[in-house]
Amino acid sequence: MGKSTLKELSSPQQVWIDENKFLKERVDMGIDVHPSESDVVMLQEIAHLFAPNLDVHVKGCQDCVNKLVKFVFEKVESNNAKA
Repeated sequence: MGKSTLKELSSPQQVWIDENKFLKERVDMGIDVHPSESDVVMLQEIAHLFAPNLDVHVKGCQDCVNKLVKFVFEKVESNNAKA
């Protein structure tokens, strides 16, 4: 077997994911989301677990925010499915 590709979220990150699932649900429905600045920081932290070199600029870019939300939640869901 190869090296495991599972990523472990910290407890605060997992709690944040659980409490903010509505963000991805809204993006999936085509509704723009407007997370707080602290939520964007958390999204970026989690995104960097899966793609350390990811450069995500979201300030002034609604499409970028929506894509970040979608990326993070899809990566977490995929990661959890492997567990």
